[in-house]
Amino acid sequence: MSSNERDNAVDSRRAPRISTDNIVEIYGEAGEFITSATIQEISAQDAQLGLNSWISLPKRIQVRSKIRNVNAKATLKWAAGLDIGVEFDEVVPLDHRPD
Repeated sequence: MSSNERDNAVDSRRAPRISTDNIVEIYGEAGEFITSATIQEISAQDAQLGLNSWISLPKRIQVRSKIRNVNAKATLKWAAGLDIGVEFDEVVPLDHRPD
């Protein structure tokens, strides 16, 4: 994805986003753990995540976070370096759970 395409995708966000540094776990469709990532920004419909190291991800993933009460199927929409953008299949309530 070119930087212009990414900028256009970022500009067309549909919901308010929350900036955070919470950790999420990324799983494959069959439930296998793939990697952890940091939530850079998240909304009820999508998220920008930061990977700790480069890894090839499948197009369809599951994103889970106990702190943000997220357990959602998602589609990988873009990748730039260690940053990825995902779109959730359904609206995700962003309930915060204290530790």
